[in-house]
Amino acid sequence: MAEKRIGKHVYKFDEICGWDAFDLADLAVEILVPFADIIESMVKNDKASAPEGEAAFVRAFSLAIRNRNTPAIRQIMERLLADCRVDGEPVVVGVKPATLDEIIAVSAFAAEVQFSRFFAAGALNKVLQQVGKAS
Repeated sequence: MAEKRIGKHVYKFDEICGWDAFDLADLAVEILVPFADIIESMVKNDKASAPEGEAAFVRAFSLAIRNRNTPAIRQIMERLLADCRVDGEPVVVGVKPATLDEIIAVSAFAAEVQFSRFFAAGALNKVLQQVGKAS
């Protein structure tokens, strides 16, 4: 279980497995295809620190919001947050995390845990490139 202090609270997240992970990855690919260039630069920067990874996620998130794919983004965030715990209790959006900044930061942390192996191995980038060519 990964954990991270965000603001005054400690958030924990266990990687989602099985078909739920497949469905989440499928949804992520739908959102991230337009941002393959950002992801590629993240993959190439092997020494990226957590804040840089979070910054890239926030950039991609902002671009996706501008592209109005908000239902898919919210669905991913809800699914990731559903498996988070804060200070030993289930996450309740609007309470912990309360603000939009906190919601995005916790979602970015959970996404980093969920998808880190894809980024590290470059697998997600390869999938995005293939999907991008097909669309």
